Amino acid sequence: MTGDQRIRLTVAIEPSEKSQADSLAAIEGLVPPTGSDGVVTFPWTSDGIRSFKVSIKARADGGSARLLISAIKATRVWPTVAGSPRYYEPSSAGQPDQ
Repeated sequence: MTGDQRIRLTVAIEPSEKSQADSLAAIEGLVPPTGSDGVVTFPWTSDGIRSFKVSIKARADGGSARLLISAIKATRVWPTVAGSPRYYEPSSAGQPDQ
């Protein structure tokens, strides 16, 4: 980030379908001005059924500022609890219907 003003950063998980307007989850934070590097972590758990998209919005409260998002990393963790969507018994993983 460079500039003389802090930036308000909002990360949201939104449904892919336009008929559902509400965000599924969101986090908002402030990035301090000039030369700051940081990592934003947004832990969220999908229901495994609905499709979603990630939305990132940044705005300066005033003055001038510039924010560069240099990397985005998503990690998919499969459920480990029996009964959860997409959970497979370890003994059946890799079978033809899995």
